[in-house]
Amino acid sequence: MDNHIRQLLSEENRLTVPQLGTFATHHITAQILKDEGVILPPRKQVTLDDTEQEDSSNAFQNYVIKTEKIGVDEFNQSLKAYINKINEQISQYGLYEIPGVGYLKRNAEGKLLIENNTDYNLLNTAYGLPKLYARPVQVASPPKGKSVKDEPAQQTTAQKQPAPTKTSKKESTVNVPADEQSHNSTDKVWWLSMIPLIMLFIFLIYLMVDETAQLQFRAWISGDYQEQIITDIPSEESTDNISIDENTNNSNADNSTATELTPKIQPEPMQPAITESKGGYMVVLGSLSKESAAEKLQKELAAKGIQTEIVYNSERKTYRIAITGLSEAAAKSKREELLPVVPTAWVAKPNQ
Repeated sequence: MDNHIRQLLSEENRLTVPQLGTFATHHITAQILKDEGVILPPRKQVTLDDTEQEDSSNAFQNYVIKTEKIGVDEFNQSLKAYINKINEQISQYGLYEIPGVGYLKRNAEGKLLIENNTDYNLLNTAYGLPKLYARPVQVASPPKGKSVKDEPAQQTTAQKQPAPTKTSKKESTVNVPADEQSHNSTDKVWWLSMIPLIMLFIFLIYLMVDETAQLQFRAWISGDYQEQIITDIPSEESTDNISIDENTNNSNADNSTATELTPKIQPEPMQPAITESKGGYMVVLGSLSKESAAEKLQKELAAKGIQTEIVYNSERKTYRIAITGLSEAAAKSKREELLPVVPTAWVAKPNQ
């Protein structure tokens, strides 16, 4: 439930969760908190009204049912368990955290509120930028105490005073005042501290220009491998034409050899690991746009003792890592068994 709430709040400005309340988001521009020395990027601020707990459109219920592939009864049971967990943790620890959103608390009157966490950012156009800490550069202060210069011993009248020596202009410019040296070192430290900010600015420009990079960055931040984040299907990698040289021997006439070049052979297009699924329910553990990534995930699951197959979905052009050939009851049971290992596992109907 937490993941569904976070996903919907990142896409919508209003969300009603039955038996809990209505969440609302408000766009907040970037802020500079001078007292705390913090720079906050643009973000969404979330509020909660626990008095409004009914939604005639059942948007949250329909979204969970469609995403989890469950029925209304299963949704109501999951929702009831979720509300009980929230109340138990608040009564025991004083708060309940919705990862990526904030903390649920009750005030003195028992009203349920949400406290925003500035480490989280639900605004998709902020590209997952964290808050920055801006602290002034500390310049090393000179050691305390009064410096004592060596004073020449007083000369008696009997001693002969040496004649003053003339110093050239070059020698006179070598001695730089201490204030100027401190100013130069401060400038160097300032420029060195600006280098990471410049690199960050260049990276942001790159994300704004390249849409593919935006999708990859969002997927990397969220760690979500489900089908709904796969919007860019890479084209098949082209392979070079292969030429084959064959030598033919004419031994009947003059035993002379001639080399003939055969025409270039076009490689056959790459085929998916497995064609379309043919009947039977399946438990999908991941859905990726590249076959190589699917094979990598299949090996990782095999190392955990989970044997899977790679099923190609031509409609969405994705590679599913799944346990196939199951009945509906067996698929649901297998999904519940794998949830501790793969929380995002879901059941797909035949030919779905």
